[in-house]
Amino acid sequence: MKKLSLLIFFILLFPLNAHSQVISKIELVGLKWTKVAFVRRELLFKEGDTYSEEKLKKSVRNLLNTHLFYRIETQVREVNGKVVVKLRFKEKFPLVPIPRMFFKTNGSFKGGVEVRDYNLFGMGHRLYVGYTRWFKTENTWKDAFIYTRLYRFLKDKSDLSAGIFWNKGENVSYTENGRVIGTYSLETISLPVYVTSYLDLEKVKQLTVGVKPYFINYSKFYPNKRFYFFNLGLAFDRTTDMVYYVKGSRVVLYGEVAEPLSSSSFTGALFFSWENTIHTGSVNTYSYALAGGTKVGYSGELPINSYIPGYKSSEIVNRRFLKCRLSLRRSLFNRSVFFKPTVVLGDAFESSPDDLLVATGFEISAFWAKLVDGIIRFRIYKGIGKNSDTQTNLKFDFRW
Repeated sequence: MKKLSLLIFFILLFPLNAHSQVISKIELVGLKWTKVAFVRRELLFKEGDTYSEEKLKKSVRNLLNTHLFYRIETQVREVNGKVVVKLRFKEKFPLVPIPRMFFKTNGSFKGGVEVRDYNLFGMGHRLYVGYTRWFKTENTWKDAFIYTRLYRFLKDKSDLSAGIFWNKGENVSYTENGRVIGTYSLETISLPVYVTSYLDLEKVKQLTVGVKPYFINYSKFYPNKRFYFFNLGLAFDRTTDMVYYVKGSRVVLYGEVAEPLSSSSFTGALFFSWENTIHTGSVNTYSYALAGGTKVGYSGELPINSYIPGYKSSEIVNRRFLKCRLSLRRSLFNRSVFFKPTVVLGDAFESSPDDLLVATGFEISAFWAKLVDGIIRFRIYKGIGKNSDTQTNLKFDFRW
């Protein structure tokens, strides 16, 4: 019996009594960069278990959500009264160099490069290294980072993530009452360490704890700052990566706090986000989302950004925010070009909502899923009302 599933050419061939039969062998075909041990760890069954179609489907979802595969074909057949399960893989190329360019209308631009390895040692670990700097500006800004995530590194149930993020600005103007007094330089260093634990075999419930030392050093005018953030997050991830689209819902509760015994001041933030994406046929989807955040304590240097498009920073950076978003995503040409109109409503405020910010826009993306998931995105958003802006963005990136 053949059955085409929505899990990308998901083929099942098995007799009617296969549900009561024992799995005698698991065959894995097509692995080039991924180790067999990695795949077997994601499966919810092993040799000697009773065959379950449901566990096979959930295992394919687990593997697709590692974002290492374009396609997984499965075949189940009976051999000598037992079941043989065969999985055939098409992998994504794991090593990707990414040029980073950002241009402003005043002629300044940011350039650099980022290198990503999405499948370090063939076990799903990740390593990101990058460097960028601004050119043709009055002041000089440089950024560099190295970040790694060791997938299911701790007792096969938890990810270990750590990184170093460095930023330096030189010849930054210091003003008082609108008059430039002088210039200074500043340097920031962040050293986050996180552990994400999967609380179930399908990795739906995820608990994240971590610490993030954050240091700001000034050459003059300001005292140096230090913050030791404690981070705690809980996610309910029911999404499935279908390569050309993502379906399902995701809820995230996240908070960070730095207390004054070890930090320069009591500060932190709490965030909530919920998004649901519904598949409407072929590769088309629509999604709706709700998000909010609030400061904990007070630190003038660290307000929170609502990221409401189409407005200047004075309107979207504050102590609190609420926003909602509705998007439609439609394929325009052969699963390669997508059109995504979006409406965003929200407000960033000091104590209670005061101004409704409305932004409309669209995104056109060219997507190809060959060796890697390359994407060229063009976005344009227009805010409505005071301090609104028209924002455009052209970006070349890779999706994982």
